[in-house]
Amino acid sequence: MRDSEEYRFKCHELLLQVDATTATLMMMVVAKDVCGTRWDDAVGVQLRAFEAWTSYLHAPQG
Repeated sequence: MRDSEEYRFKCHELLLQVDATTATLMMMVVAKDVCGTRWDDAVGVQLRAFEAWTSYLHAPQG
């Protein structure tokens, strides 16, 4: 069984990364900076942050 405090802490840490990377994308949209290498890199960073969070959520308990 997972330690609920440790689980909550890690979820929070990962969600902060998702939030920060999503905020970066939103700022880029407002700045009309939605194509090119910089955009592609930012999308990749956000996707990896989201995948890390969802992987942690669905990891086997033990």
